[in-house]
Amino acid sequence: MFLAIILLVAAFAQTGDAHPSIAACTSVPGLDALLKPSTALLLGEIHGTAESPAFVATTVCLALHAGQAVTVGLEMPYDDQPRAEAYMRSGADSDRAALLSSPFWAETYQDGRRSRAMASLLQRLHEFTADGLPVHLVLFDRRENASAQARDE
Repeated sequence: MFLAIILLVAAFAQTGDAHPSIAACTSVPGLDALLKPSTALLLGEIHGTAESPAFVATTVCLALHAGQAVTVGLEMPYDDQPRAEAYMRSGADSDRAALLSSPFWAETYQDGRRSRAMASLLQRLHEFTADGLPVHLVLFDRRENASAQARDE
């Protein structure tokens, strides 16, 4: 299975280092050329790595530092969108707990789409939004009791 992460990039007013959450973005050689306004960047991984969600957070940080607004699409059930939005807005422990207690996160079978690394990515996205930066989160998967292959099809 692959984790699909979509980043949609659009221009917003350049912020420079005025926002603490993007003041120390890690540099990634060659990535700047991909982070231009009106682009979509599709990232994929085999579920369960810690590096891929961290790379997404770094990519979002660099796009924001360059003055780009970012929409992040994650392969998580769109039924959880209201919980995710509440957590993105508040960052409150109660909203994080509500999101992480949804059926998706609480399932016995874990395929790597729900991991500490993904929870850390969500926390980082919250930090960007709490800092007033234009980050939008979209969850685009369905929740259903089908086999992994049927779900992917």
